[in-house]
Amino acid sequence: MKAARLVSGRIAIPEIKGRKCDFWDVWHECGPDAVRKTLAQAQPKIKKQIRPKESENTQSPLNDLGGSNWPTPQTFTAKLEPAAYPLDALPNLIREAVEEVAGFVKAPLPLVACSALGALSLAAQAHVDIKRAERLTGPVAHGFLIKNRREL
Repeated sequence: MKAARLVSGRIAIPEIKGRKCDFWDVWHECGPDAVRKTLAQAQPKIKKQIRPKESENTQSPLNDLGGSNWPTPQTFTAKLEPAAYPLDALPNLIREAVEEVAGFVKAPLPLVACSALGALSLAAQAHVDIKRAERLTGPVAHGFLIKNRREL
């Protein structure tokens, strides 16, 4: 209702036999014409006036819903140079396999390396357990293999 007031919208509250429900219920029990009728009878709501407090900045976009005081939008994107994938962190056999597959299928090296690590992690879970606390033991996970590779 607050959103409708802010934009001078209309509100349609579906009911079946005096019981509030949702539009799916109306459609299911009464058909699509009942949904259309409910939407056509939506009641307009009075636009709520937003007045700034004395301490608030009067340039806030909420203070002028007409749009004249909106600030210039900022971009959400930034150009970043990707870091090279740390192939040297992989054991030689795995690194060579990753390089061969990446060259053959023309897939990005990080994608192939992560796929290989995922497959290795899944295969290792049946053979390696880790004790995380006194009474908490379970299969080793992909994140553990990457983060604590030297401790294995």
